[in-house]
Amino acid sequence: MHTEGDRGRVPGQGGPAAEGGGFGAVLRERRRSAGFSQGDLARRVHYDKSHISKVEGGDKPPTADFARACDQALRTGGALLELAVRGQCPYPGLASFRAEDERWFHGRDRARAELLGLLGERSADRGGPVVVVGPSGAGKSSLLRAGLVPALRRGALPGLGAVDAEVFSPTAEPLARLAALAGGACPVWIVDQAEELFTLCADPGERRAFLDRLCEEAGPDGGRLVVLGLRADLYGHLLAHQGVLAAVRRGQLALGPMSAEELGRAITAPARTARLELEPGLLEVLLADLGLDGARDGPAYDPGALPLLAHALHAMWQQRTGRALSLAGYRAIGGLHGAVALTAERAWSRLDDPARATARRVLLRLVHLGPDGQVARRRAESAQLAAADADPARVERVLASFADDRLLTLDASGATLSHEALLRAWPRLRGWIEAGRDELRLHQQLAQDAESWAASGREDALLPRGSRLEVVGAWAASAGGRGLAPVEREFLAAAAHRADRERRAERRRIRTHRRLAGALALLLVTAVLAGGLLWQEHRRAVWATDGRSALTLLTEAQRSATRDPYAALLQSVSARRITGAGIPELRRAADDAVLSTQGQYLAGRIPGFGFGVNGLALSPDGRLVATGDSQGRVTLWDTATTARVGELQGEVGHPVQDLEFSPGGAVLAAALTGDERRRILLWRVADRVPLPAPVMPVNGRGAPAQAKRLAFSRDGALLAAGSADRALPGQVWVWRTDAGAAPPVRTLAGHSGAVQGLAFGAGHRLASADVGGAVLVRDVGAPPRPDGGAPVVFAGRSPSPRSLAFAAGGGLLAVGSEQGGIRLWRPPADAPSTGGPGTDGEPQQWEIVDLPGRHVGPVDALDLTPDGATLVSAGADRTALVWEVATRRVAAELRGHPTLLLGVAVGADGRTVVTSAGVTAPSGSVLIWDLRRGTDLAPWPEHPRVTAVAVAGSRAALGTADGRFALWDVGGPMPRPIAVSGPSGSAVTGLAFDRAGRTVASATAGAVQVRDAANGAVRASLRVAGRVSAVALSPDGSLLAVGTRSGEVLLGPPDGSPLRVRRTASEDRVSDLVFLGDGGELAFTGDSRRVWLLTVADPGGPVRQSAFEHLDLVYRLAVSPDGRYLATAGKDRLVHVWDTRTGKRREPDPYRSDDDTVLALAFTGDGRALATVGREGRLRLWDPARPNAPVVTLTGPAQALNGLAFLPDGRALVGGDDGAAPLWSLVPEAAVARACAVLRAPLPPEEWRRLVPTVAYRPDCG
Repeated sequence: MHTEGDRGRVPGQGGPAAEGGGFGAVLRERRRSAGFSQGDLARRVHYDKSHISKVEGGDKPPTADFARACDQALRTGGALLELAVRGQCPYPGLASFRAEDERWFHGRDRARAELLGLLGERSADRGGPVVVVGPSGAGKSSLLRAGLVPALRRGALPGLGAVDAEVFSPTAEPLARLAALAGGACPVWIVDQAEELFTLCADPGERRAFLDRLCEEAGPDGGRLVVLGLRADLYGHLLAHQGVLAAVRRGQLALGPMSAEELGRAITAPARTARLELEPGLLEVLLADLGLDGARDGPAYDPGALPLLAHALHAMWQQRTGRALSLAGYRAIGGLHGAVALTAERAWSRLDDPARATARRVLLRLVHLGPDGQVARRRAESAQLAAADADPARVERVLASFADDRLLTLDASGATLSHEALLRAWPRLRGWIEAGRDELRLHQQLAQDAESWAASGREDALLPRGSRLEVVGAWAASAGGRGLAPVEREFLAAAAHRADRERRAERRRIRTHRRLAGALALLLVTAVLAGGLLWQEHRRAVWATDGRSALTLLTEAQRSATRDPYAALLQSVSARRITGAGIPELRRAADDAVLSTQGQYLAGRIPGFGFGVNGLALSPDGRLVATGDSQGRVTLWDTATTARVGELQGEVGHPVQDLEFSPGGAVLAAALTGDERRRILLWRVADRVPLPAPVMPVNGRGAPAQAKRLAFSRDGALLAAGSADRALPGQVWVWRTDAGAAPPVRTLAGHSGAVQGLAFGAGHRLASADVGGAVLVRDVGAPPRPDGGAPVVFAGRSPSPRSLAFAAGGGLLAVGSEQGGIRLWRPPADAPSTGGPGTDGEPQQWEIVDLPGRHVGPVDALDLTPDGATLVSAGADRTALVWEVATRRVAAELRGHPTLLLGVAVGADGRTVVTSAGVTAPSGSVLIWDLRRGTDLAPWPEHPRVTAVAVAGSRAALGTADGRFALWDVGGPMPRPIAVSGPSGSAVTGLAFDRAGRTVASATAGAVQVRDAANGAVRASLRVAGRVSAVALSPDGSLLAVGTRSGEVLLGPPDGSPLRVRRTASEDRVSDLVFLGDGGELAFTGDSRRVWLLTVADPGGPVRQSAFEHLDLVYRLAVSPDGRYLATAGKDRLVHVWDTRTGKRREPDPYRSDDDTVLALAFTGDGRALATVGREGRLRLWDPARPNAPVVTLTGPAQALNGLAFLPDGRALVGGDDGAAPLWSLVPEAAVARACAVLRAPLPPEEWRRLVPTVAYRPDCG
C-alpha cells in the first residue's frame, strides 16, 4: 500500500479548493455515486483508507497523484485532478520542480529538446554520460526532474520507447548509493546535484570509482544512459576524470539564464494553468527586478536569482486575493530579494526560545563547509537531526515550521534545505554560519572521523589523541558540542578512555622509577625541603598568573587568525614571551601559534584613524597609500613602513568620496561631498601643493555639480568624473588634465541615476555603471556623436551596481552589485582593444559570466591586477576576496577589518593589496596585504594550483595543475629563478631530483621531461602510453622510474630512450615511488595496504611484497636523504618510518595525523625528523624522540597542501591549492621577527589594552 504521511509531503500545496473541504466533498459524492466504500476505493487507488478519510474530511490536501488515481478509479474524466490542481500553488518556491509538477514547468522547451538530442546521440554512440552544467539556481534539477523524466516516460527518445528514470544524488557515500541501485533494470540514471561528489564525499578514491562506474554504465559495454547535473563552479573537478572529459568533448548542455521571453512563459503559463491572473505591470516589475528591463545584450539576470523568483511567486500566491497575484502582494512579501528572508524569519518567529536554539543547531547540520571555505547545503538523516535536541518533539516542530514554508524538503529518512539560495538570502542563517565556521569545520571532521572509525571495526589507531583530542573534547563539552550523534559520542568516549589508559600506564611507570630512587630522594628532600617548598609556591604563583594569561592569549590568537590577523600576531608573540619565562608546558603551543602566523596575508596596518576611510588609492609604484576620511583629511602613507608621509596642503574639511592617482603618480585627485563650492581637488604629490581644480558643471540650484567617482585615463591625458547630483543624474564629465581650471571637454549622458563605478581601460575607453543597472563602455577619444555623446562600444546590465573595475588592456570588465554578486564581461577575442563599436556601428557583444555568490551584502569596491588575471572584491561583510578570474575560484579571503569595507587597491606588482573600512573604525581602518605572503616561489600571477614541489642541493622545483614548471636557485640568501615555463594544459603529477640536484624530472599526464638543473634546459622528453602518476630519479641520476595510473612501472636511463616495463598494468594504480638506499631497490605503492619492491639490477626480477604495511591503502612515500629510512602515509591517517635494512619500524608507534589526510611528506635535511602536510593546510613536524604528538604544527591556508620539501637551510617549501609555494621557517625566533615587522612597535597603549588586556604593556616586540 502507498502511504503519504506528513513527513513525505511537500508543504504549501493547499488552496481554496482544498482548504474549505471542497475537494473532499466532491470526492465523497463521486465515491458514493459509484457505490464504493472508503475501503473499496483504497484498494483501487492503492492508498490507505485513513488517507482517503482525511482527504474527504478536509484534514489532508489532495495531491495530483492521488486525484489522478481517483479519477481513474471513479471514471470522472479528470474532474478531480482539475479540482485538486486548481487549489495548488503552481510555483515551487525554493524547491525544485518534480516529475509530477510537469504541468507547471515552462520556459525550458529549448533546453529540454537539446538534452533529448544529446541523449539520443549517446544512445547511438555509447560515448559516456551527458553532463548538464550551470550555475547554482539556473534550474538544473527542475530540468532533469520535471523536464526530462516526464519526456522519457512519454517515449520522447526515439529508439528507447517509454521508459522510467532513476533520479538520485551522490550523497557523502556515492558508492553506497550505487550499491542500493545495483541489479535494477532502470535504463536511465539521472545523477542530480552531482556537486555533492566534491562537497560531501571526502575520499578521492571513492569519487573516482563512482565516476568510473557511471562511465562504464554509459559506455560501449554498458546498458544505461547516464545524465549528470552539476553546479558550474565545480566543473573543473569533474573534468579531472578522463572518462567524463572524453564524454564532455562529444557534447554537453550548458544551462544558462533564460531569455526574457522564456522567463515570461515560466511566470505566466503556470498561472494560466492554475486559472490565476497577474495584475497588469507585475510581470514587467518582476523582469525589471531581475535586471531584464530593456537589456540589449541578451540574458542579463543573475541565474542564482531564479530560485528567489520562484519563492517570491510562491509567497505571492499565499498572499493572493481571490485569483489575482498583485503588485501589492509583491511589495508585501519584500520583493524579489526580500521574500526569502521574510519567509524564513516568519518560520523562525513561530518558534519559542528553546525551539529557536534547536533551529540553529538543526539548520547548521544541513550546511556543509568545503575545504575552500565555500558553503553548500547537505542532506542530514533523521537520526542526525534528532540528536540536535533531547526533546524529539521540539526537533519535529522546528522541521515542520520551516517545511511548511517550503524552506526545507522532508522525506521519510531526513531533510535538506530546499535550495542553496537560502544560504545567501537569509541574513540570520548567514550570520550563524559566519560566527560558527570553526565549529562547523570541527564537527564535520569529527563526524567523518567517527564514521571511518566505526567502519574500520573501531580500530584504536584511528582515535584522536593529544592536542587534537583536547580541542575536540573541549568543544564537545561546551554548548557547541550539544547534540552529537551516537557514533560521535562513542568515538570521543573511546578516545578519552584510551587516553585515560595511557595516562594510568604513564603514572605506573613514573611510580616505578620513583621507588627505585626513593632512598636517594629522601636524603635529597631532607636537605632542600625548605628551599623546595618556597620554590614550588613561587612556581605555582607564576603558573596561576602567567599560565592563565598564556592560555587566554593562545585561545584568542586561534580565534583571531581568520578575523583579526593583527590581533593574532600580537597575541601569539605575547604568549610566546610569557611561556619562555618559566612555563615550558605551554611553550610548544606558543611556538606553533607564532610559526602559524607565516601563513597570514597581512603585511602591515596603518593606525590612527578616528573615522572611517571613504577614499583609498595606491600609487602606481606602490610606494604611497593615499587615504581620505569622513572628516576631510587626505593623507599620504609609506606602504613599506606604514609611516605617515604627510597631509596634503589646503583645507579640505568635507568628507572625501573618492581618491585617484594619475598613471604616473604625480597627481592625486579627490572627490568631495558636502562642499557646495568645491567638488574635485587636485594636488601635486611631490610637494603636496594644490593644483588648479577642474571647473564643474552647474546644477539646477546654481551650485557646482556633485561628483561621486573619479578615473584617470591610462595615458594620464584625461580625468573623468561620474555624477552623484540629483539635478544632473547619470552624467559623466571628462576634462583634459593639461587644461588647468577648465570646464569639461565632454559631457556624456546615457545613465539614469547616480554613477556607481567609473574606470578607463585601454586607450580612451571609459566604463561606467549606474545605480539603475546600466553598464556602458564608451570611446571618449573618438569624434562625438551628433548628440554630443561618445560612441558606445558595449552596453550591458547588472543588478544594482555598487562598484566597477576595468582591466588596463580592456580585456575584462567587472561590476559588483548591491546583493553581493559580481558580473564579468569579456570582449570578443578578435575585437580591437581600443576604438569605437563594431564594424556595423552597433555595440559589441561581450561574453558574460557571473562569479559564484560569496559576498554577503554589497560589493563596494573592486580592483584588478594589471594583467587582469586576479580580481579583488571588498564587501560590506568585512571581507575582501581574491578571485582567480580564469577559474572563478576564490584564491584567498582577507579578513581583519572591524566593519564594512569601502575601498580596495591592487599594486602594480600584482601582490600588494590595500583595503579600507568605512563608518567609524578607529582600529584597522587601512590594512596592507601581501598575496605572496613573504617569500613565494610560485611566480605566476594567475595562481594556478601547485601540485608538486621538490628540492635537492641548491635547486628547488615546482609544478602546477595546468602544467607550468619553475626552477629556482635556493642556495643564496634570496631565491633566484632559473627557468619558468607557461601552461601546457596537463597537470604536473610528479617532480624528482637526483640526490646532488644536477638533474630534475617532471611528469605530466602522458609525458616526462628531464632537465638540466643548472639552467633548466630540457635534455630529454619521453612519451608514456599510460597516464603518469609518479616519477623518481635514482640517487646518482642514472635511472628514471615512472609509475602510471594503469599500474605500470617503467625503468630506464633518463636520456630519452624507451623505458622498460618492469611491472605490467594491473588494477592497482601506482600512486608514488622512490629509490631506496643507493638506488638498488625501487619502492612503489598504489591501491594496496603494502609497499612493493623491485630490484633494479635484475631485469627479470619479480615484484616483491615488503613488510611495510598499513591498516588501509598506502598512497605517499618519502625516503631519507641517505636512503636508509622510508616513510609511508596511508588512508588510515597513520605515518610509519621504516628501516629499509631491517624491514622494521624505526619507532614502535606510528605518527597519527588524526584530523587530516596526508598529501605529502618529507624528511628534514639531517634525516632525523619527518614532516607532513595535508588537506587541512597544516604542516606537522615529527621527532622520533617524541612520537606521540608533532613537535611543530604550523597552520597555513585553509586549503590543501599538495607538496612538501626542505631547503638546505631548514626552511620548508610547500605548495597547495591556493596557488602559492611559500618558504616557511620552522624556527620560532624567525617567525617572531617577521611578526614584529608587521606589528611595527610601539603599539599605542590603548590599542594594546584592547588586544591583550591581561598582559602588562610593553612598547617593544619579541
